[in-house]
Amino acid sequence: MRDVILYSGIGMFVGVAGTGLGGVFASLFRYDGVGFLSKILEFSAGLMIAIVCFDLLPHSFEAAPLYVVLAGVISGASCMALFGHFGRHGSGGVSGNGLAAVGARLAVGVALHNLPEGLAIGSGFQGGGTLGISLAAAILLHNIPEGLALASPFRAVGLSPLRVVAYASLSGVPMGLGALIGALAGGISPLVTALFLSFAGGAMLFLTFDDMIPEAKRGGSGHPAVCLLGILFGILIVRIMG
Repeated sequence: MRDVILYSGIGMFVGVAGTGLGGVFASLFRYDGVGFLSKILEFSAGLMIAIVCFDLLPHSFEAAPLYVVLAGVISGASCMALFGHFGRHGSGGVSGNGLAAVGARLAVGVALHNLPEGLAIGSGFQGGGTLGISLAAAILLHNIPEGLALASPFRAVGLSPLRVVAYASLSGVPMGLGALIGALAGGISPLVTALFLSFAGGAMLFLTFDDMIPEAKRGGSGHPAVCLLGILFGILIVRIMG
């Protein structure tokens, strides 16, 4: 039980620290840091792809038959598709009090899809300590641009930096709940652990290709190959550390 509490605490920290840092960037730099954050997205997308392909799915196949892994991957991608679109970036053309509404809507969306990300962290720790740490690091990096996206409208309507960072940080709290659920369910049996790991794999792949890479390309500059280099660098880091 002590381990479960630890894993949920790590999930909570990752969620709050990631989106909170995004709130800090929004307070200090407004939109000046977008190019830098796109680089973070490229790198963390590479981390995600490598973790799924070299850790999550191999662990799943070791403990469960193909149909269980496929069910987990499809469920994870479907869950992220359901919740992920609530947090879409987009405050263009809105002003005044409307910007605050946009920020609130984004905060709710980010909070919702932080839940399955927390599931990934919790089940990752049950599948192996290093796997959980790798997932936590990648998701923390990914959460920084999300925090920037939801905090920028609040900053634009004149909220104090402290309140902006607080709102951004609160949207990461559900990740702790997700990590708790993932750790509890993943500890039931190797088959359940495999199901949750493959669920995490599907969720992470959907998040990477539907959200992170498109956002990195949109916020970056230069040739698309530059984006690819960032992704490849993230993959190489995982392989070197693994």
